Amino acid sequence: MQRVQAGDTLAFEYLWDRYCGLVYGVALRVVGEPGAAEDITQIVFLKIWARPAAFHGGSLGGWLSRVTHNLAIDVIRRRGRAVFVELNPDAPTEWTLDEVVLARIEEQRLRESLRALPEHQRVLIHLNFFEGKAHEEIATLTRLPLGTVKTRIRAGIGRLRAAFAEPQHSAQPTVWE
Repeated sequence: MQRVQAGDTLAFEYLWDRYCGLVYGVALRVVGEPGAAEDITQIVFLKIWARPAAFHGGSLGGWLSRVTHNLAIDVIRRRGRAVFVELNPDAPTEWTLDEVVLARIEEQRLRESLRALPEHQRVLIHLNFFEGKAHEEIATLTRLPLGTVKTRIRAGIGRLRAAFAEPQHSAQPTVWE
């Protein structure tokens, strides 16, 4: 994670290879839909890339499980379905209200940032993160040179990271009722 925090894309790719199965599995157990589980998996990893300092140490697998579980629960709640999920008792589960609010704000920012990417970057990021395709597969599928695929994905991730580095200002203050 220290290498990811330093912007090392190879470390991030290793992280993806090592943990995407875990993240996808947790998401699939919660939402029960492969497509939604893929979306959640991509969001989790994009959040890691955009804000790697959110991991404060401890078990990375446990932290990823918790983040994925909470995001999947939020997806289900937005759909209005009942949630009956068995969570690994060894996974850390306590979140402060601040962490929950921040996670929801970041999820919305991530969606907006993804939509704002140029299509040529967004499509490749989707293939890589949502569909789990390797760079070589994407190059073959899109008939683009491998170097172009890697450059566009890195550039898109760089834009996402920059979007998360910018402070967000709301036009109107939030009113809590």
